[in-house]
Amino acid sequence: MPGHIIQGRSCLSCNRANELKVSRRTVLRDITALTQQYPVETTSGRYGGVYLRDTDKKAKKLTEGQKQTLKELLTFANLEQQQNIIAIINEFGS
Repeated sequence: MPGHIIQGRSCLSCNRANELKVSRRTVLRDITALTQQYPVETTSGRYGGVYLRDTDKKAKKLTEGQKQTLKELLTFANLEQQQNIIAIINEFGS
């Protein structure tokens, strides 16, 4: 199913159900399951659909000032907090 969701484009559950030769309920159940593991968004209404979020555009990055502040906080943090701060810097500091 993830291969049938195209990044940045929507699809209607009825169309997908017909293409995959399954019921609409099956598609909706699978979409619900996918939202637990993938960056999937759903919108309802006339132009609604299922979208695979473009994670590159929404990626958050730390500013140099934020990175410096976190590094300074390392000296005051306990071991667990230090590990969390380092993980944040590694994930969002690039």
